[in-house]
Amino acid sequence: MNLKTVCIPHLSILWVRFETSDRWTLILYHLHSRKGRPSIIRHETLDENAPWPEANVYPVLVLCGGHGVIVKESETATDLIARVCNQNDRFRWSRYPDSSGEHFAFAQRTQLLPLEEWLQDVPVVDLQLSALPNPDQQSRATLERADRFYRQELSWKMFLKPSAQSTILANGIVSRLRLPVLGLLLLLLIGNYLLSDHLTAQKQQWQQQVDIARTRLGQQERLSDQKQQLWQDFNRLPEIPYALICDRIAEAVPADISLTELSVQPLQKKLEEHKTLALDERIITLKGMAIQADEITEFAQRLQQNPLIQTLTLIRLEQETETPFFRFHIRMSL
Repeated sequence: MNLKTVCIPHLSILWVRFETSDRWTLILYHLHSRKGRPSIIRHETLDENAPWPEANVYPVLVLCGGHGVIVKESETATDLIARVCNQNDRFRWSRYPDSSGEHFAFAQRTQLLPLEEWLQDVPVVDLQLSALPNPDQQSRATLERADRFYRQELSWKMFLKPSAQSTILANGIVSRLRLPVLGLLLLLLIGNYLLSDHLTAQKQQWQQQVDIARTRLGQQERLSDQKQQLWQDFNRLPEIPYALICDRIAEAVPADISLTELSVQPLQKKLEEHKTLALDERIITLKGMAIQADEITEFAQRLQQNPLIQTLTLIRLEQETETPFFRFHIRMSL
């Protein structure tokens, strides 16, 4: 696919035949290019005294010939071509190829001034002087000119170069792409409208997940602060040989007593968030069970003989209802 013909598919070619220096006839061809191949849609004869048709806004290629337009073969008229090119303010000239070779056409600028004034509001991309074909060959010459324009003359440099021609071509592209772009924007607006509710709900869901993650992170930071505070509090405690005391307790346990719990500096109450950790300092608690109550009394007496234990309190002593065991709870201060 030729991208240039996609951007500018419509083209007009205007044949101008000078009958005299101040009179001419106009034939306008309307073309359309598809897949890089131009084809003629229709043609019409224009009145030289009427304005340009407002409906025709496509780029126009102008071909002028007839009275006052001199055409020479480039190879055989090198001297004449040099003289004409040196008088650029007097003559307007064009070079163009055809089946027989390259040709050079020129005419006096004074003859072309009325035509240029008539074409002032016409989107002319190029005005070329040339020999006019016979009426039965004009359609073929029109297609050849359009094909040469698309293949050889139309380039992206022409679009980028600041000139009247580039403005005309850009306007052609804008008119070509206006409806597709508007349609695309309309589809985007419709898609945005349909997806807005879904995106809003998804955003709220993500925000909830972020809030939950922040809450958990805050809780972890607070627990970390509590652990740090606990470690600092533990380091501030007086140095007591807890390992030695626990060893002495193990030596004092009678054979018929089973210890189920030994707590060093137990918590005063359950750990709660945002509250300082409360420990029973210099306290050791024991829990266990025995077959006979006398064994518990003997165990308590052995513990009291330890000089590191200041007081010993039997907090609880009870017998289980379904078994012969006695359960006890002892609290000791150091």
